Amino acid sequence: MKSAKITYFAIGALACVAACAPARSAPPILAVSTIQDDWRDPVETTTTGAGLDGRSVSGRIRARGPAGLFSVPGTLSFRGGNLVWLARGNADSGPYQWRETGDAIEFRAEHVIENGERAIWSGSFDGTRFHDVTAVWVRVEGDWVHDLLLPDRVVMEFTPDD
Repeated sequence: MKSAKITYFAIGALACVAACAPARSAPPILAVSTIQDDWRDPVETTTTGAGLDGRSVSGRIRARGPAGLFSVPGTLSFRGGNLVWLARGNADSGPYQWRETGDAIEFRAEHVIENGERAIWSGSFDGTRFHDVTAVWVRVEGDWVHDLLLPDRVVMEFTPDD
């Protein structure tokens, strides 16, 4: 499966979210401890069992703020312990963790994408719908257009189709 990076392309004063070309071979996945660091409560995270495997939802992802003038359609799915974002024929995936919190399942995935950048996904599933799904693109310097226009951390919101 190809790997894709969620990125922005600047067009004059406008910027839009897009899935770009397949990435080169990805570095190893980050340690689980970095995933759990900013969870609200120190609750045991489950990595075995069904979790959200088999769930899939189509929707659109858009950056927060003025850079999010356009959105990109895609599908967020959970397969074999991995969160998979599929957009424009390219896939970006990495292992996810989950935990039950009352009436919902919270999930989080953090993985390395192209050039040592990271994608951090989080959200919840209440048994019927996905809620508060975000992806944080943690950038590294190297692309002068993006370096001029974007912060080091770009927060994007995923809105499920109804």
